[in-house]
This record gives sequence, C-alpha cells and structure tokens, in this order.
Amino acid sequence: MIWPGMDPDVLPYGQIAFAIAVLLIAGGLLGLLWLNVFERGKWLLAISWLGCVAYEIAHVIILYYWGNNIDQTFKPLGAMLIGIGMVACEIAAIRAKVWMGWSRLAPLLLGVYFFVGPLVVRLP
Repeated sequence: MIWPGMDPDVLPYGQIAFAIAVLLIAGGLLGLLWLNVFERGKWLLAISWLGCVAYEIAHVIILYYWGNNIDQTFKPLGAMLIGIGMVACEIAAIRAKVWMGWSRLAPLLLGVYFFVGPLVVRLP
C-alpha cells in the first residue's frame, strides 16, 4: 500500500531497510536467550520471534507483489506480537533483577514503539 506523497521508486529501499532492522531485532532476541537473562520466562521470547517471522513474511509478500495493492495481514500481526512479546520480556527482566540502569528498559521501549510508532505516523 503506497500512501499519498510517497515515491514508489524509493519505497522498496525503505522496505528492505526495515526488513533488515527486523532481522536485527531477531538477532537481539537470540542475544537475550544466549545471555540467559530470563530464568523462567524464555518462552516469552517465542512470542517476539513469531512477530519477527510474520514481519519478514510480510516484507517478502510486499516486495514480490510490488505493483499490486494487496492486504497486509502479516505486518500488523507481526507488530502486535513483537510489541506484546517485548513488553512481556520486560516484565520478566524486571522480576529477574538481572539488569540495572537504562538497559533494563530497552525491551519495554522496543515493545511500546510497535504500538505508538504507527499511531504517530498516522497523525495529520
């Protein structure tokens, strides 16, 4: 879906850049698993992982059917799953008392972004 005012020649590069960003988020989730941050809440990372997979499926569909106007069902689902998963991970990280300082709030900020970011873009 191309919004008014967007250049259709530049938009695929933005989709590719955002797909790379989602892959980096998935790498960060692997890092959280590797660091053993969550003692009992490792399954919470699966929620965010499913969101990353849904986002990447959406990007492949968007880039494959570029000229067509298709419904994006995987992209909102991916954003919702990443947001819910990261907020749940934040709760688990606070309860585990593993991190101190600003790094303790990083999963919460990432989770809130997926809910607040699209709303800010839609404002006139």
